Amino acid sequence: MAGQDDSAVDEGSQRTGDLAAAEPPQASGRGTATAFDEPELKEHLWRSAAGLASLGHWIWDDTTDRCLFCSEELARIHEMSVDEYLRELSNLPGVYNHIHPDDRPRYQAICESAAKAGRGYSLEARIFTRRGRLRYVREAADVVRNAAGEYLYTVGIVQDVTEQKRVEEEYRRSKDALTRVFDAVSLPLFVLDRLGRITLWNEAARRTFGWNAGEVVGRLNPVLEADQLLQLRERLRRDAGAGPFEVTGRSKQGRELPLSLSLSWLDQAGGSGDLVAIAVDLTSQRAAEQEVERRREQMRFAVEALPVPLAVTRLSDGLVIFANAAAQKHLGVKPGISNLRSGPFYCYEEHRRLFRETFLRDGRVDGLEICYRGPDGRPFWAAVTAEQVNFGGIEAITGVSLDITQLREAGERLRQAQKMEAVGQLTGGVAHDFNNLLTVILGNAEMLSADPRVPDEARALAELIVGAAERGSTLTRQLLAFARRQSLNPTDVDVNALIGETHDLLRRALPSNVEIALRLAPDLPPALVDRGQLATALLNLVLNARDALPQGGHIAIATRLVEAPGLPAQIEIAVADNGEGMTEAVKARAFEPFFTTKEVGKGSGLGLSSVYGFAVQSGGGVTIESEAGQGTTVRVLLKATRPRPTPAPAVERQARGGQETVLLVEDEPSVRDFVSMLLQGLGYQVLSAETGRAAVALLRAGTRIDLLLTDLVMPGGISGQQLAAIARQLLPTARILLMSGYSGEQAAAGTAPAGLPLLRKPFNRRQFAEAVRDALERPAATV
Repeated sequence: MAGQDDSAVDEGSQRTGDLAAAEPPQASGRGTATAFDEPELKEHLWRSAAGLASLGHWIWDDTTDRCLFCSEELARIHEMSVDEYLRELSNLPGVYNHIHPDDRPRYQAICESAAKAGRGYSLEARIFTRRGRLRYVREAADVVRNAAGEYLYTVGIVQDVTEQKRVEEEYRRSKDALTRVFDAVSLPLFVLDRLGRITLWNEAARRTFGWNAGEVVGRLNPVLEADQLLQLRERLRRDAGAGPFEVTGRSKQGRELPLSLSLSWLDQAGGSGDLVAIAVDLTSQRAAEQEVERRREQMRFAVEALPVPLAVTRLSDGLVIFANAAAQKHLGVKPGISNLRSGPFYCYEEHRRLFRETFLRDGRVDGLEICYRGPDGRPFWAAVTAEQVNFGGIEAITGVSLDITQLREAGERLRQAQKMEAVGQLTGGVAHDFNNLLTVILGNAEMLSADPRVPDEARALAELIVGAAERGSTLTRQLLAFARRQSLNPTDVDVNALIGETHDLLRRALPSNVEIALRLAPDLPPALVDRGQLATALLNLVLNARDALPQGGHIAIATRLVEAPGLPAQIEIAVADNGEGMTEAVKARAFEPFFTTKEVGKGSGLGLSSVYGFAVQSGGGVTIESEAGQGTTVRVLLKATRPRPTPAPAVERQARGGQETVLLVEDEPSVRDFVSMLLQGLGYQVLSAETGRAAVALLRAGTRIDLLLTDLVMPGGISGQQLAAIARQLLPTARILLMSGYSGEQAAAGTAPAGLPLLRKPFNRRQFAEAVRDALERPAATV
């Protein structure tokens, strides 16, 4: 509604029916005019077209700023009559009043700019109808001039595009919603037209491939090669259900991506239209698969390298599916061999049955001890753990076998050692009481045999008693040796020299049909051991070997130095014979006290047991190697040491007494009476106490006491050692002497704990007198 110049259209042209007066002149054609040249027909056609296209038109005179003409369609768009339109919108303020307030400034600016420039314009705006409805219109205007270029009027066309705008808005909203849906899809999704151009590209595609939508929409797809896409289209055309396809795509950075691509036709018919593509980046999956394969290979290598046998057998028929190298080597199990004949692994029938019963009952086997038969026929024990597994789709049993042969043997040795320890404690206790009895018997018999008033016949009987008591004393020493409770006096002993010194004695103890040979290693260091006990042990071993050779044979005594990294050096003495040997059952009990295979009266059963106790107490050990009919070798291991100066031999002294006061503490009445008699016979003053508590009372009474003579092991809550500690506090100048027939683990090297002297029971009168006198003459600080 903009124009230019001062020429005007007459008022008659303001009516609708006078349209012809406002129209440009008729164009003349060639020949005679047709029916289409009639003004009425042209007006009819114009109206029909305008109605169909919702086109209204107007004519405006900018010189008078008035509307000269309004079509019926234009009035209808504004929901008015022509007269109403011409009355309300005949000037610019009226026109502007029907424009939406938000669009009004722009509309006014465009119209005024066009009027000043003398040109037409085109715009879209929102208007309000007479009834207040909002409509979208598209308006175009142009200036009409005469042949001289003078302004005549401005004509305009108005089209109602409300419905079109609604459709466009719905389409936009639908597209936005679809775009949001596509962007919400976590997988890369894009649409390709028939030429391979991208028409839709979601956010996941941007994240995966690097291009944003603005870079790819409308362009050929950059992810797939053109030939590759053509091949996929052809495969999809042949088989609508084909895919997903594994392809190699490309990212914006040029990196190759393994993809799983699902394609489908966008239209229902399919075959030639747009394609919807959904891509899955397989990079992480491929990396995970490679990692799984790498771990599987590592696991396979680890299982194959396991030193423990592992095998997998099929549950249905026992077929071995897998067996590692250890299983094949130690069990003879190989893949492809059925195991039903010998059970899940190659074991003995009773153990195979036990395995099956346990597996059927519990559904698994956990640490079941089974005895196997190896490929070489050698039996060995193993702890088996097995359970049912799915092995690559096959129901199977996987089993691991841990060789526990040495563990069982060690357990058996431990049980044997515990049994020996228990027996040793028992024998040590028996020896204690027996030594008390022998002390009284030996001492009284010795006094009788030395008394000149005793008749010769009685003196002979007393001497027999002395001999029997001494043999009894030897028996108790053997018991204590086995129990490792004897008091030893270890010194540096030249083992080879000792064996050489005793060779003649050993030879005389053997019959003529038994030969003895020495194989002594040169330059052996000394052994730290009790010399007398070692000689006794050697004699016991040779006599045992002799008894194993009833038809004669050979005995060999060998020595050698045993050294191992990180361990102290040891001296080994091996006594071997080629005699009858031992069965496994006999060998298992060989060190038990009083166990013997000899006839009644021909052996006490204490020989090997005393050797065992002596060696262990000396810090070494004893082993036996023997088979029935193959002879026996007993190996004694002793501590090796460096040579030390040999002490000067002791000078034998005469028994001496004294007049000092001695506090005697002994719980056994017969021993207490006997020792009291010995002390009085030697001239000493004697105070007696039965228990440690009674002795403490005497010590606290302030009585002068020169020597405390107490038994080491006593009932009543105060032992000899505790009593000695109390005496040191109450009477610092008093000397102390301990005595015991069973010193236990507290006694070592002939002395009691804390450096106190110890007198071992049984003892004779001279030994007793020397021990008492030595204790009294020792400096107070040492007692």
